[in-house]
Amino acid sequence: MRIPAFFLACSIVPAVLHAHVNGTPAGYAGAPSDHNGATCANCHTGGPPVNSAGRFSLSVSNFSPGVQQNISVQINDTQGRLFAFQLTARLASDPTKPGGTFSPTPGQTQVLCANGQTAPCGSGVQYVTNLPAAAQPLTPGTRTFTIIWNPPGRDVGAVLFYVSAIAANNDGTATGDHLYGASGQQASAAPCSLTGIPAFNSQRAVEDAAAFRNTIASNGLITLNGSGFFAAGAPPYVANLSDLDNNGNWPTELGCVSVMVNETPAPIYYVSAHQINAQAISFPNSEGAGVQVILNPGTANQIKGPVYVVPAVPLSPELFTFGPAGTGNAAAFNVTKNGYLADTSEVPSGVSAAPGDIIELFGTGFGGTNPSYLPGQFALTQAPIVSSFSITIGGVKVPSGNISYIGLAPDPTRQGNAPGLYTIVMRLPSVPDGDQPVTVTVGNSSTQSGVTIPVRR
Repeated sequence: MRIPAFFLACSIVPAVLHAHVNGTPAGYAGAPSDHNGATCANCHTGGPPVNSAGRFSLSVSNFSPGVQQNISVQINDTQGRLFAFQLTARLASDPTKPGGTFSPTPGQTQVLCANGQTAPCGSGVQYVTNLPAAAQPLTPGTRTFTIIWNPPGRDVGAVLFYVSAIAANNDGTATGDHLYGASGQQASAAPCSLTGIPAFNSQRAVEDAAAFRNTIASNGLITLNGSGFFAAGAPPYVANLSDLDNNGNWPTELGCVSVMVNETPAPIYYVSAHQINAQAISFPNSEGAGVQVILNPGTANQIKGPVYVVPAVPLSPELFTFGPAGTGNAAAFNVTKNGYLADTSEVPSGVSAAPGDIIELFGTGFGGTNPSYLPGQFALTQAPIVSSFSITIGGVKVPSGNISYIGLAPDPTRQGNAPGLYTIVMRLPSVPDGDQPVTVTVGNSSTQSGVTIPVRR
């Protein structure tokens, strides 16, 4: 049940009170910036939240950057019948900002945004709460909730945890319930301590992130494949807004991992044991680029992997696809129909395009733009490419008047679009029905073959 307004959250209607045992509404974990530190005590009585020895505990350890860990909330109350909690993590440097993210624990927890919607929450803070069924059964004693926390991917200072919990007597009123809480419990980043030696695959070691060709482009998005890239057994980590550097750019160290391209740190946005996604540096000329993975960079236990040399060029346009092989349906959106432009076999909710529809495609490696952006920088305004270009769909050249934009995907909010990501916005010309091939030529280079969009009148 979603409660849209603050005053409704404190209603004394029994039906609403019972709904609170499902952990909602969001924003009642006790963080100072949320409703002036609101907790379960804003709606239930039985005394202010307490942390009595042996009756309530929040267990969280110092974290390795980007390495997922479990947190536990335990309530020990022999008079309680329904048990619920809400927890949030914030940066100590700015408690209005999230301190990492949460993942739902199957059968136990859910992750909510400030507006009550289910995560992901973009740049917003998150709240992890119990599922309704997890508040039961109606038996007294000890209840332990396991929470999956994804710490920040780099040391951005201490993280503060705020949690509010309740052991309700299930009498249908807001009185006589026992309230618990912890305010500002702290966790800090542990020193980087990755082990092993990073190694590249013998094939497909370094390639562009869209077509997976082993030539990378200036400022293009790239993928590194190998082993020993990240903490053994840890889930992959994707950079979020709390990981951006002091200039608001992608970090050059993530999860205690860095990538050097020609001995220059490259921006990173994804790390796992077997794959790293990053952005290449600038290549004014065609050359061989040396790529290297470093664990625990800048520390006494720094571990350098081998250098892999890959061809690098000023531009090499590639289109992203919905399929994993860099072929098939282009990663595209039908603006006119407000849906992903794809066959339903690729995307179940996909729609086709008809001549006259406005469509958007995405790629990387399209070369220089005006204004230009350095690696890791988000395009804050439109930045069209400076090279000549042409587009054909189904063998039909798209008239220049149909193309409204080709350039970096602007993202002034730094929430969705990435550095090095290009977008093409155009009106589909008259082409035959069917899965029609798409080719974008920039300068003297063209995107990969085998990329299509579905056209249906």
